[in-house]
Amino acid sequence: MVIRDQTNDRQLEDKLRLLSTQDSHTGLYNRQHFLSILEETTRQQQDQDSPTHSLLYITLDNFQEIRNSAGIAASDSVLNEVADILTGLTHTDDLVARFGDHTFTLLTPLTDKQEVESLAVRICNEIDAREYTETASYISPTSSVGIAFTSPEIAGGQEFLNLAYHACENARQQGGNQFFVSIAATQQEEEDEAGNETDLSHLIQHALENDQFKLVYQPIISLQGDTRENYAVLVRLIDHNNEEIQPNYFLKQTDEMGKMAAVDRWVIRHAIAELSAQRKNGRKINFFINISGTTLEDDTLLLWICDCLREFEAKGPWVIFQISDSDARAHLQQVQKLTEGLQKIKCQLSIDHFGLTPKPETLLRNLPINYIQFDPKFLDDLAGNQEKQDALNEANRIGQSYNVKTVATGIEDANSLAILWSIGVNYIRGYFLQEPSPTISYDFKQS
Repeated sequence: MVIRDQTNDRQLEDKLRLLSTQDSHTGLYNRQHFLSILEETTRQQQDQDSPTHSLLYITLDNFQEIRNSAGIAASDSVLNEVADILTGLTHTDDLVARFGDHTFTLLTPLTDKQEVESLAVRICNEIDAREYTETASYISPTSSVGIAFTSPEIAGGQEFLNLAYHACENARQQGGNQFFVSIAATQQEEEDEAGNETDLSHLIQHALENDQFKLVYQPIISLQGDTRENYAVLVRLIDHNNEEIQPNYFLKQTDEMGKMAAVDRWVIRHAIAELSAQRKNGRKINFFINISGTTLEDDTLLLWICDCLREFEAKGPWVIFQISDSDARAHLQQVQKLTEGLQKIKCQLSIDHFGLTPKPETLLRNLPINYIQFDPKFLDDLAGNQEKQDALNEANRIGQSYNVKTVATGIEDANSLAILWSIGVNYIRGYFLQEPSPTISYDFKQS
């Protein structure tokens, strides 16, 4: 008989849970945790006629100027002091997060318009009036605040966030140090949305012409002892305030503009350049790079990829091109033709969002697939849902029966890791392990 004290295990679990939800710099909640709560909040709103919450999107108007003049250490100190201000102005039921480099979000059950506006005014005033310790001789920050209220018409957390973000942009464009309220489901909102889409289109076009996109990298980690350094490559669009625009939002607009193929090419070329540089520095790194359905229709893509590999002295086996399950099915002939060529230069193929469509083995029979990445929906409440566990187990079995490596994505807590390991999933990826980062620094040997 072995008697084991589980106190340390519980303490470790609590620490891991805290690390997975907390911003390490400010101590506030982090972006991913905030988004998960926001999604649940908008879901619960669907059963309510009147607003249950309001969302404040807060950005520092002149942070880049502060960083340029006072330096990184002083500007980081400013962020901590702003976090203290927000914490002091909120209550137990409020959720405050550091959402971006110099952006904060606040979800509150306050729904009275005057009360929420009063809170926004106090935020602007206190950030403006504070005497900051490290930047006393430099310019002080001001802030812009965008306000949005929940309603049954808001489809999800992403749409709710976009409303607050665009309200914040309106406040900033009017000079900053003020708030702006988003008015949903009105003619004014439709006009604002049309204007925002026009602005976003210009921003996307400017980014294409001036290399204003940014690549970030998220590690794909083995559950079975493989120490190869695999990273998923993701793209970010930076706005005029040096903040990231939500990928789902700007990629949708990019597709509607007919520019998705151009963005894909930007990502592929810059990713191969970075990959080659890392390899020349002795890192044995592989990149998973996305290709959209629109780009699959480009007959010149394969030759162009070969040119990129040649230009940067990169090798095909270092690259895994990733296509979503739905795009692969919709463009099966194009994918078959492309992968025939990719095989000749030793590039590999991964299918993303795999496992939820009927007859998932169809793609495995028709394409030379090396990896499948399961749909993140599998991970929603995986630990408490036996049906999902069984479905994921079957999808994993199908994939591995075709000698394909399997990847579970969307890992946001420790509870699902033991289940994924017992199922036999090969690799894992998610915010719990590391959020997408502009630096390539994950220590795979410690995994």
